Amino acid sequence: MPRSPSPSPPAGQPSTASDAGDAVKAIYVFANEKGGMTDINRGKINEIIAQLSQSSAYTAKLLKSDRRVDETVALLQQKLQLSDEGARRSAAAVVARQVAALEASRRADRCCAVIDFDMFYAAVEIRDRPELADKPVAVGGIGMISTANYVARRWGVRSAMPGFIGQALCRRGPEFGMPRGELVFVRPDFAKYTAVAEVARAIFREYDPKMTAGSLDEAYLDLTDHLHKRARDGGGGGAGDDSGDCDGGGEGERRGTALTGEALGELAGEVVGEIRARVKEATRGLTTSAGIGPNFLLAKIAADVRKPDGQFCTGWSREAVLSFLAPLPVRKVPGVGRVMEKVLSKALGVSSCGELLQPRCSRDTAEIPPRCHLVRRAALDGGAVRDTSATR
Repeated sequence: MPRSPSPSPPAGQPSTASDAGDAVKAIYVFANEKGGMTDINRGKINEIIAQLSQSSAYTAKLLKSDRRVDETVALLQQKLQLSDEGARRSAAAVVARQVAALEASRRADRCCAVIDFDMFYAAVEIRDRPELADKPVAVGGIGMISTANYVARRWGVRSAMPGFIGQALCRRGPEFGMPRGELVFVRPDFAKYTAVAEVARAIFREYDPKMTAGSLDEAYLDLTDHLHKRARDGGGGGAGDDSGDCDGGGEGERRGTALTGEALGELAGEVVGEIRARVKEATRGLTTSAGIGPNFLLAKIAADVRKPDGQFCTGWSREAVLSFLAPLPVRKVPGVGRVMEKVLSKALGVSSCGELLQPRCSRDTAEIPPRCHLVRRAALDGGAVRDTSATR
């Protein structure tokens, strides 16, 4: 007997499994990649997320919001099509002046670091309950997951995901090449996490008394003064610790010299490695990852590059910074979420930071969302180091 055709999906709902995967990635934060989620079957996982979520009121609300974004994109495309060559030349001239001013303000003597605990809440719980180390663990509950360990992330489970979806992904692991698992939920203990964070912050303040915290697990350190002092003093242990945790190379050559550019980055790498080692010891084994660069926005992006338990330096030269930014999806820029990502992609044809920095974008500069100007500023200007608000 011939099979009856499948009913058409409701308006606004994805029509195929592939469309479903693309749709959930566009509307759900928790359907996008996080540290420890490379090389997983993202497409199949997103299909399962779509199946579990499509009938919820929350999904209906997100799809309605997404349709409004589509309307915004259409209006922006129309506006760009109607702009004349004179307006585009004027916009390009404005950008050229901005670029010149940023280049003139470039500083090679500043150093920022962002240090971020790896899977912080889960790491604290596993430290205290080591029998959980090889199990998929989520801190939170059926309603919402605050964080998940790296084992759970192999099943696509991550922070900001409803717990029932995380649980279902573990149980349906064979559908995407993983064994069937059982997600272990741990009730959050914020008093304990705060106490651990304060242990780390006490160490951070030895290097930057004015350090700021983006959250319990993330710290922003301006290391400039510490590094210049350390170079003048000839390296030493710094901050009263045993410098055996550093590589230690080059201190003698740096004694009494002014640090700029790559020399600053070399010493910064040693000092950040030292800080991370001290934090690991003081917190009884908790690891951190770090990003180092000439401003906080670059350092924030770089902190994800070598997660977990690693660090990455963007470099200080214009060429090094542009090379670092060029391949990165615009979603990697702090403050660029799903809405802005879609506007940039659909209206301006921009999906990477490199494309955003290309001259062709100059003519559309007035239409680029303001936060994306941060990419240009981060790439071309080493100033405004203390302002971390744009990264959170």
